Amino acid sequence: MLARGSGQRLLVAVGDRDAVELLTSTLELAGYRTGAAASGAEVARRLAEHPYDLVVIDAELPGLDDLAPGGRLEPALPAAGPAAGRLRVPRPAGARTRRR
Repeated sequence: MLARGSGQRLLVAVGDRDAVELLTSTLELAGYRTGAAASGAEVARRLAEHPYDLVVIDAELPGLDDLAPGGRLEPALPAAGPAAGRLRVPRPAGARTRRR
C-alpha cells in the first residue's frame, strides 16, 4: 500500500501546464495540498506567501538559475525549516525537450 499525504503542502514548479495538472491532481487525490509555479520568480513569490513541505522543480523551469545560491532571486527565498525539502528531478539522458 502506498503512503498517503495528510495535508502536507507541496509546490509543483513545472512549466508544462499538462504536467502540472497531472501532478497536482494526483497529489491532491493522495491527500496533499498543492500549489503550482511556472517560473523561478513565481517559485520565490509562492514560497514567500506560504510555507511548503516539499518543492518539486522541473530541471528546465524558466528562471531556475535565479533560485540557485547566489542567483538573483535566492535572497527572496525564505529560510527553509528543518522539515522542508526540495526535490529536483533531472530530465533523463536522451529525453527530448518538449516544445511549449
